[in-house]
Amino acid sequence: MSDDSITEYGIRNTDAKILCVALDYSDAVRWYYSFARFDAPAPPLPDILKLARFQELLARLGNPHQQFPSVLIAGTKGKGSTAALIESVLRTAGYRTGLFTSPHLHSFRERIRVNGEPISKLHLVQGTTLLQTHAADFAQNKFFEWVTALAFDYFARMRVEIAVVEVGLGGRLDCTNVLTPRVSVITPISFDHVEILGDTLEKIAYEKAGIIKENVPVVVAPQDPEAMRVMETVARAKHARLSHVANDWTWELQGTTFEAQVVQTQKNHEPAQLYHLPLLGPHQRVNLVTALATIYALRAQGWKIAQGAVTRGIERAPWKGRFEILARPAAQTQNSDAFVEALHGETYVVADGAHNRASAHELVRTLDEVFPNVPVHFIFGASADKDIRGMLEELVPRAASLTVTQSRHARAAAPAVLARLASPFLVSIHTAQTLVEALLRAKHLAAAGDVLCISGSLFIVAEARAELLQLKNEQEV
Repeated sequence: MSDDSITEYGIRNTDAKILCVALDYSDAVRWYYSFARFDAPAPPLPDILKLARFQELLARLGNPHQQFPSVLIAGTKGKGSTAALIESVLRTAGYRTGLFTSPHLHSFRERIRVNGEPISKLHLVQGTTLLQTHAADFAQNKFFEWVTALAFDYFARMRVEIAVVEVGLGGRLDCTNVLTPRVSVITPISFDHVEILGDTLEKIAYEKAGIIKENVPVVVAPQDPEAMRVMETVARAKHARLSHVANDWTWELQGTTFEAQVVQTQKNHEPAQLYHLPLLGPHQRVNLVTALATIYALRAQGWKIAQGAVTRGIERAPWKGRFEILARPAAQTQNSDAFVEALHGETYVVADGAHNRASAHELVRTLDEVFPNVPVHFIFGASADKDIRGMLEELVPRAASLTVTQSRHARAAAPAVLARLASPFLVSIHTAQTLVEALLRAKHLAAAGDVLCISGSLFIVAEARAELLQLKNEQEV
């Protein structure tokens, strides 16, 4: 192929080389973050997420969102895990898949995947270069709109056969809601982003139910009754067949290890199935049956997904940073790094990205299931805009000690603020300015066989994984 051949982005290779020299990968990622607002108050909802403006941008790009089938997933918790399970099953069944999730752990590229592989740096730069040609006409666009446009354009160019897309915020006015999916999915709803979505479950449920489309089936995970009533009302109005997981499925834990749990599921009166689910905790069993219900809905439309592909896809589903056991007492490390050696000693180290009260509640339930009656020393760092007090109310009763710290993210709450919020609780509180300091301090407090649990945000979890597993976070911003 000659240097004058055309790239996927309609740019001649000779021009692409010049463009990629002018805009490197770090420049491209910084461009997206230039649209993020970490310190300003959120504008009113009608201004923060406008679909018309986003649809105009997509029209400029040739309407890529209309060029691939999709599954669209909204909810407060479990969206990412459910998306990962569905995508893994579809990929195992032989389909060329796209996956769009947020946030990322170690690389911005993790947000956009095709067949399980993150978007390459070259494709990200080329896609960003294309988007920048339209930036002057869309100055009001936000970070997530630009990233979603990049994802949809990439999926269309890579000719994915189906994309699994996680909603960013809410649903009704989220820019991902330009999709008309094959199936809409709503995972469990709880209180989060109340300043934008509303201060009651009914209001939040209404925003999430906005992804329900005319005559498109919707799978709804178990919900509180007030949220479920909203889902049912919207589904009836849209003539959308509603599959209520709690009514149609049963599930039961058969056993658990540090790597996986064995779950038996059954749909109505069909034969029961066993799955080795590599995600731990009671909430992941709910995510499993929600994913299975989605696969059933796709099968009903003619998608060919054999049971063997479902079983293998569930078993292979990767989703890091969610009750991930990073170290164990018996672990033998060959690494010479003194810090890593110090933490691969006599304690367990668990990382979980729980970032709201409901997720913190599920974290405690999982600790009780996997480590019953074992003392837990929490290392806690959270974003300043989260329900920190609510998370602490869930975690502290299970805590032998609490060490508060902060990630390097711009939204991170200062340790002094976290310590002040934790002060009313009857627990030993310690502060650390960095994650490394927090890990070493918690290690000193723990006895052999105890658990160190890092939680509060995915940002603090990402730093823990990088330190303990000696991974590199890409230098992006």
